[in-house]
Amino acid sequence: MTFVYSAGTVKDWVTESVGLACTLREVSAMDDAALAELIRKDHIDVLIDLSGHTAGSRLTVFARRPAPVLVSWLGYFATTGLPYIDAVLLDEWHAPAGMEKYFVEPIIRLPLGRFCYQPVPFAPDIAPLPCLKNGYITFGSFNNTAKLNAGVFDLWARVLASVPDSRLVLKWRTFNDDEFKRSTRDAFVQRGISPDRVELRGPSFHVGLLKEYGDIDISLDPFPFTGGLTSCEALWMGVPVVTWPRSRVVSRQTQGWKEIRLDIDPANAPEISGTMLDMSAVAEGSVDAIYSSHNIEHLYPDEIPVALKEFLRVYP
Repeated sequence: MTFVYSAGTVKDWVTESVGLACTLREVSAMDDAALAELIRKDHIDVLIDLSGHTAGSRLTVFARRPAPVLVSWLGYFATTGLPYIDAVLLDEWHAPAGMEKYFVEPIIRLPLGRFCYQPVPFAPDIAPLPCLKNGYITFGSFNNTAKLNAGVFDLWARVLASVPDSRLVLKWRTFNDDEFKRSTRDAFVQRGISPDRVELRGPSFHVGLLKEYGDIDISLDPFPFTGGLTSCEALWMGVPVVTWPRSRVVSRQTQGWKEIRLDIDPANAPEISGTMLDMSAVAEGSVDAIYSSHNIEHLYPDEIPVALKEFLRVYP
């Protein structure tokens, strides 16, 4: 039997959905002692914290060990630093070998990933690539502007400078502030980017935000604090995300791909040596995405359908 203890104050359709799937306890008014006693009375075997050191956290309840096994998962991107937490749930992408040195808790690596994403029921359909209409590439990021820093501005300015006529769309509620908008545009101007190439958008309802992904060709992930839900939503809306995974979990939240390289030249040390005309070493329907750059143009016309057939065979 599954119990959910909700310490939040917002009640909406998500709360209702959770309540239909399990036993939901509203515990925001309870102090630590009362909540710990309730958990014990419910005979919980494994208690999972979803907040970590974020707003509304009830980690102090965990200090009372109200269940035999205490686990941290999903809502926090680092160690809790608390010796009474028995494990943290991650995966091989967020926590490659050696990540243990950053955690007090033992790491349990989930085989299929740390994130379990399901789109909202009102998610709109994927829009056509805007570059086909605009004639230029539009980059974008809908991440919290607290994740932006001088290093991010440096790199994103280099991206814009490297892609002629490209644009950048940034969206977050802080762009309702005129002074903040000015300082953000100035950051790009100081790096040689004309202000008319940077569009800053304020908040909107969730469905409107998702529709605005239709204005973006490629999403840029900030660093060292990368996207989480933001990256999942961008990908669901058909927008690829370019990320820079680094040494910590917080810098690897968009990192979830296992790359398998196929190359005709063994000198490039690919995982699979072969040609796109015969990808029999790759199982049917076994890949989530295919990236091929400056390859098909080197095929003879009669070979192109063969290569495309192979692409479609391995891609579900």
